[in-house]
Amino acid sequence: MLLEKLTGFVKVKYIAVLAAVAAVAILGYLWLAPSGQQRQEKIARQQLEEGVNAYKQRDTYKALSALQKAMELTKDGLNDTIYFEAAVYNALLYLNAGLLKEARQRMKPLKYIEVKNSFASLFYLRAVAIQTAELDGNYDMASKYMEQAMDLSRRMFPDNKRMEYVDKANVCELNYMKGDKQKAWQGVREIEHTNLKLEPYHDMCFSEVYYVHGALLYDEAKYDSAYHYAEKGYTCAKNIGQHANELLTLQLKCRIDSVRNDLKAYQTHRNAIDQLNMELKPAEILAQEALIKEQAKIDQLKQDNDRKQVANSLLIVLLVVLAVFFVFVVYTIRKDARNKQRLAELEKERLDLEINRKKLENELLKFKQQDTEMKLDRANKDNAHMNVILSNQEDGRREGETLGSLENNLRLKYPDFMEHMKAVYPQLTENDIRVLGFMRMGYSSKVIASALNITMNSLTTTRYRLKKKLNLTSTDDLKTFIIAEKKE
Repeated sequence: MLLEKLTGFVKVKYIAVLAAVAAVAILGYLWLAPSGQQRQEKIARQQLEEGVNAYKQRDTYKALSALQKAMELTKDGLNDTIYFEAAVYNALLYLNAGLLKEARQRMKPLKYIEVKNSFASLFYLRAVAIQTAELDGNYDMASKYMEQAMDLSRRMFPDNKRMEYVDKANVCELNYMKGDKQKAWQGVREIEHTNLKLEPYHDMCFSEVYYVHGALLYDEAKYDSAYHYAEKGYTCAKNIGQHANELLTLQLKCRIDSVRNDLKAYQTHRNAIDQLNMELKPAEILAQEALIKEQAKIDQLKQDNDRKQVANSLLIVLLVVLAVFFVFVVYTIRKDARNKQRLAELEKERLDLEINRKKLENELLKFKQQDTEMKLDRANKDNAHMNVILSNQEDGRREGETLGSLENNLRLKYPDFMEHMKAVYPQLTENDIRVLGFMRMGYSSKVIASALNITMNSLTTTRYRLKKKLNLTSTDDLKTFIIAEKKE
């Protein structure tokens, strides 16, 4: 007895130790896992800020490096907002270089997020509008995106009117691209005559406005003024490194040179376009090289994440092993498991008996329903038999009626019937009309034959001839026809 108590005490103490170890491991995991994610999120936030600052300073490759790191750290759902902001600025680097397809490729997987106190959402809508207009040629949809951008700018930055004028410049260019020159002129005049100081967005805004102004003047054959505004737009675009707008203004200059037959100026501007295109191609190559250089660092981050995941996996395995061991010890200590199993078997037997009892009740109920149905069928047959007997008695009574009484009944119920039939069907004899009228009254064949003092065969022949006279087919029902002929 003493030995059993001592053994039970040792087992309980052993289980308590194991439970304590498992609890410590679980608490350690719950403490370490969030802190690791928080550190990773903090690094991603720092990389995003560094990339945005480099973008503002036009340091393309530093911006690309930092933004790629931020995207890599948050791509698995750690922080969707940081990933969205980094991906938008990353796409803008390609968009500003005139690489629209590459920018779209990087923005296509993104799901739009409205990020408060950030320009990322506004830049996303602008970029989508530009890509929709220039790559798809869908200017109506592009205008809708730009209207969303302007609405977002008013809501999110109500005190920053300068940003709104940048959107107005984009809308102005879209109106020109889709051929709405009147709205394009209105936008140009509004922006050029504003008293608001647009710094630091002056060049960004006017690089587009001056280009549109020059293009509108070119369409009106005012080539000198068009060249003047094209030159101003080119200067603004060059100041901020907007290669796409540089190309547009240079192409406008080439068109003006062509109209003027100024071959020298045309060649100069054509060479400038070729040179700019040559600069844009290396820009993409250098961007790829920058990605490759940063890949090593990104791989290092991946390895760190993998190590953390392995450590977490080992911890989970340890917790599972401890749990299994704990269950095994509990199972060996508790001897009443068999009793529970036996109780479960007895409960199952009871449920089986209950199910069988319900089955028997259902069968009994079904038998009662069948017996009731048989009684109802028998009663219906008896009623049908009685109806036949009553009908035969009624027919016998009616057979005694004279032709005169039947005609009186017909004239009382349908007073105009015989005159109507004579007028509509003059080919019918008076006897034919009587037969039709008696049929309409619902008299049986026996009653009609008796009243007319003819046999049943003669009545059948009369009906056949009536169908012929009335142009009815053999399948048409004479009674149905005469009922439908004239409803009193």
